[in-house]
Amino acid sequence: MFRKCTFTASALLFISLANVAQGADIMDAQASLTSGHYEQAFDQAIAIDETEALLVAAEALNTKILLGQSDDEKADAQRAMAIGQSILTKNPDHNEAKLLYAISYGFYGRGMSPLSAWRKKMPQKIRATIETAVAANAEDPNSFALYGGWHMAVAAKAGTKRAKKMFGATAQEGIVYFEQALSGAPDNIMINGNYIMMLYASDPEQHGKKVEKLLAHMRTLEPQNAAERQVQFVAKSLGENIDEPKKAKKIAKKFLGW
Repeated sequence: MFRKCTFTASALLFISLANVAQGADIMDAQASLTSGHYEQAFDQAIAIDETEALLVAAEALNTKILLGQSDDEKADAQRAMAIGQSILTKNPDHNEAKLLYAISYGFYGRGMSPLSAWRKKMPQKIRATIETAVAANAEDPNSFALYGGWHMAVAAKAGTKRAKKMFGATAQEGIVYFEQALSGAPDNIMINGNYIMMLYASDPEQHGKKVEKLLAHMRTLEPQNAAERQVQFVAKSLGENIDEPKKAKKIAKKFLGW
């Protein structure tokens, strides 16, 4: 009896220490993500068979793509999608996984040519995925920014008339969603930065004053991680070249992958 109790206590201690070690590993992966070492963050997180770690792995891949640091955007987007799907297979109601999956699906579609995207009905499929993510994350400003980004990207790539007729996408509706996102998170650097780039890439003349206002606000914000620093830097570069619209628009379109 005594030996049995001793074994049980030892086993519990081992399990406890293992959980602490796993927690430390997740913290290490998160630290790598925060500091901008995205591939390292992915490698650290994917090695842990635990949902929170897998979310970090998917976020690392999405962030690489967003910042233009991916050597293969399509492959990284597919990896992020697979991670999101694996989480949702085990837990269909995992809201954060739905949002990360929608983001990675959008990046996957971004890498396609307009003709391929049209043939595979990617705009409609991505929209449906985003709508699912928005419904599941109704209080998260990022979900509205994602939907706003879909509208503005499709309108820019397909053209105003075609985007509205074929996909129900308009830049105006995209702006509405971005404004909704900013009403919930006015100091979010990622939302502000993406909104700035999309407004300027869409129509510098029409949105010039709004962009300058957003840029002025961006300068007052303090980045909390490497990704935010990079987005703020790109926005600053656009602002510094705003008197040369072609150059500034090129900066915005390069950031967006347009």
